[in-house]
Amino acid sequence: MALINLKEMLMAADKEVYGVGAFNTLNLEMSKAIIDAAEEERSPVIIQIAELLFQFMPDWEVLSAATLMLAHKAKVPVVVHLDHGMNYENIVKAMRLGFSGVMIDGSHLSFDENVRQTKEVVKTAHALGIPVEAELGTVPGEEGLYNTQNTVMTDAMLVKEFIGLTEADVLAVCIGNVHGNYIKTPCLDFNRLREIKSIAGVPLVLHGGSGLTDEDFGCCIKLGINKVNIFTDLCNSALSKLDAIYEEKREGVSFPKILSVTSEAVKQEAIKKMRLFGSSGKG
Repeated sequence: MALINLKEMLMAADKEVYGVGAFNTLNLEMSKAIIDAAEEERSPVIIQIAELLFQFMPDWEVLSAATLMLAHKAKVPVVVHLDHGMNYENIVKAMRLGFSGVMIDGSHLSFDENVRQTKEVVKTAHALGIPVEAELGTVPGEEGLYNTQNTVMTDAMLVKEFIGLTEADVLAVCIGNVHGNYIKTPCLDFNRLREIKSIAGVPLVLHGGSGLTDEDFGCCIKLGINKVNIFTDLCNSALSKLDAIYEEKREGVSFPKILSVTSEAVKQEAIKKMRLFGSSGKG
């Protein structure tokens, strides 16, 4: 199946009411583990490279090229997506590299400035046949350079206007979700999500998926979430396995062993999410 368009993948998920896991990667091992999981589960998958996480990558363009190569060789549908794009030049560079989806994150801006910047990206992306994810509302928490406790719930009354003005293909929303590890039990506003879905007319995205309960995920997907972003849970799973091998025996723990064990942990966590989101067997 190889590399496909973000909008195409999410429209199929919307029609059949399942969620597609959008997993952030930091290196080639993570990218391969995510695709291996998707192939084993016969699931569509989105691999994301986040501008907010560039600081942890030696060269995001090299990682992009390697991830795109894996995507083209994959036996299931894969989207390679730029997550949390904030710099116009980086967003355009991702398009030129061959990404099949990009995000412009104007969530920290005023409504008017968010519209202006999103329209600029959409104009360029649509000329190249690339769909755009935008965000309305502000998801708090910490992810890379992004660190805010400022929560702005997505205003359902502004959704139709925002989509109409920007022509964004996909919309990320805030309904009580948080980036990174949850420090208290999340309380999602499902009524708000239901209202947004009835108005938006485009696939919806849940950022800050790590840490939610299985029941939360099920409700979100049933009410119209089509893309679920996952990063922290992948990292926590890898760290847990790393701790375990160090506890077993510090001497003789090699770097290749560390790569192997943590990659397998990422793969298994991705498989768990694909089954939970209902995307297994859809690829």
